[in-house]
Amino acid sequence: QRTITVIGGGLLAAAVALSPESSDVARSHFPAMVVSALVGAVIVCEMFRKDHSLDRAALSLFGIFFIGWNLAHLALLRDVRPHGEAWTMLLFVMIWLMDSAAYAAGNAFESRRLAPVLSPMKTWAGAVAGLGTAVVVALLSQVWIFSDFMTIPQALGIGLLIGVVGQTSDLAESMISTVAFLTLD
Repeated sequence: QRTITVIGGGLLAAAVALSPESSDVARSHFPAMVVSALVGAVIVCEMFRKDHSLDRAALSLFGIFFIGWNLAHLALLRDVRPHGEAWTMLLFVMIWLMDSAAYAAGNAFESRRLAPVLSPMKTWAGAVAGLGTAVVVALLSQVWIFSDFMTIPQALGIGLLIGVVGQTSDLAESMISTVAFLTLD
C-alpha cells in the first residue's frame, strides 16, 4: 500500500500540475480521471489482500491526496507569473531556515513538548523560534529581494502564514507516519 500511495501521489501531482487549460474534455478532465484510476487501484489492491481493511484503504487514499495536492500546488506556485520561481525559492528557504531554527532552539532550551505523542522531540521553544525565523526571513526577503512587488505588511503576513502552516504540516506528517505505521503494517 505504501508504494501505491507514493506513486499515486506523484501521479496526481503530475496530472494536476501538467494538465493544460483546455476546452478539450479529455485533456481538461485528466486529473479527475487520474483520481478515479487511483481510487480504483487502491480498492482492487485491498480486495486481493488476505485481510481487508477499510482503514488501510482510507489511509492510502489520504496519503495519495496529501502528497499529490501539496506537490501539485508547489508546481503551480512555480508557474505563477511573473515571480513564481522567486516565490517557490522563498518557500524552500523559509521552511529550511525555520526548521533549522526550531531544531536549534528546541535543543538549546528546556521547554515543554509541543505534541509528545505525535512528535516527541518538538518543543514550544522550537515552535516559537521557527515562527520568528519565518517572519524575519520574509521581512528580510522583502527588503533585499522582493521590494518591487511585496510590501512589508504582505511580508509579515507571509512569514506568519508559512510559520504556522509549515509547523502544522510538519506535525500532520508526523501524525500520518505514526498512524500509518500502526495501521499499514
